[in-house]
Amino acid sequence: MLNWKKANTKDDFISEGKVLIVDDEEPNLRLLEAILSKKYKVITANSAQEALEKMKEKDLGVIVSDQRMPDMSGTELFEVMEKQHHPALRIILTGYADIQTVVEAINSGKVFRFMSKPVEKSDLMQTVHSAMAQFHVTQTNLRLLSQIKRIMEDNATLSKQVQLYSGAKIESSNEFLSFNKAQLINLSILNIDLRGYSIYSRGKNPEQVIGTLQEVYEPIYNLIHEYGGIVDKHMGDGLMALFGLNGESGLEAGITSLEKIVNTFPSIKNNLTDPSAKLLKMGMGLASGEVIMGMLGDATRYELAVIGQAANLSARLQEYSKSILAGKSSLTNFNHIIGITSVNEYTLPPNFKDIYLQEGEAIRDFEEIKKLSVLYN
Repeated sequence: MLNWKKANTKDDFISEGKVLIVDDEEPNLRLLEAILSKKYKVITANSAQEALEKMKEKDLGVIVSDQRMPDMSGTELFEVMEKQHHPALRIILTGYADIQTVVEAINSGKVFRFMSKPVEKSDLMQTVHSAMAQFHVTQTNLRLLSQIKRIMEDNATLSKQVQLYSGAKIESSNEFLSFNKAQLINLSILNIDLRGYSIYSRGKNPEQVIGTLQEVYEPIYNLIHEYGGIVDKHMGDGLMALFGLNGESGLEAGITSLEKIVNTFPSIKNNLTDPSAKLLKMGMGLASGEVIMGMLGDATRYELAVIGQAANLSARLQEYSKSILAGKSSLTNFNHIIGITSVNEYTLPPNFKDIYLQEGEAIRDFEEIKKLSVLYN
C-alpha cells in the first residue's frame, strides 16, 4: 500500500521526461499518477501486458512498476525489457521482495531501485528524479559520442577542401577537435567479429544479410555507447570500438562493455528473426594503451586512424578467439562467445578467468604474452 496521508505534500523537483506507471490496483495507479504528473508526463498501465504495449512510447525514460501483479511480476516485466534493450530506468514498488530477489535484480542491471511500501511521496519523487536524470545523461552521452567520429571526419574533410579550393588555412579553436593534427592518446580498443557469418550469408538475399547484421549489432551498439564508447568502423561482419575519447577510464569502460556484450549475446541470438542465424558465434579482443590518433585520406574524404600496439593487440586477440571457438586451441568450453583481454596491474571482475597458453601457442605478433583473461558464455 501507499502512504496516502503524505500524498499531497509539496516538493521542489522540476524535471522533464515521460514516466510509465504499472500497477494492477486502480487506486494506487491513480495516486502515483497524481503525484508524478505534477512534474512529468505520465502514462499508465494496469497490467504488465499493457505496459509492454506502451513501452514503444517515445522518450519514455522511467518505468515505475508494482512487483506483485497477476499476469507477470515487476521483475519479470523488466526482464522482458532487458531482452528488448529498452533504455528506460526501472523502479520496483513492493512490500514483499526478499533480499535475494533484490540482489539478483539489481546486479543483473534490470532494476534501478527497489522501494518498499508504504512509499513516501518525497522518496518516490527523489528516486524518479534521479532515474530520469540518469536517463537523460545516458541518452545525451549516447548522441554526443556517436557523433564524435562523424564530426571529426567531416570537419577534417571540409577543412581540407577549403584549403584546396581557396588556399585559406583553417585552424580549429578546440584543441580536442584539432582534427588535422595527430596526437597521442590513451584508449581502449575493442575488436568484434561474428563467426560463421560468411557461411550463413550464402544463398541469402541482401535484405536478410544486412537485416541479420542489424539485429545483432544494434543492441551491441547501444551497449558500447552506454559505457562511453564509439564505433569507429565496420569491417565486414565485425567492428572496432574505441573507449576513452570522453576523458573517462577507457579500460574500465571497455571491460564493462565487453562483459555486458558477452552476457547479452545469447538473448540477442534468441531474438533473431532468421532461425538459421542462431548458430552464429562471436569473438572479441580488448586491449588498452597509448596510441596515435589522426586523420588519413585525400581531398574528398578523411577517416579516423588509430595506430599503435593496443590497436594491434586488440585485433590479434580477436583473431585468437577464432581458433578457440573453432576448437583449434587447447582452450575448451567456449561455446558461443568469448571476450579476451590482456591487462597488467588491473583487477578484473571475478567472472574473468586467467588462462595460460600452452607450449607452441602464441598470439600473433605478441609471442611474449602467455597469460590472457577471458570471459565467455
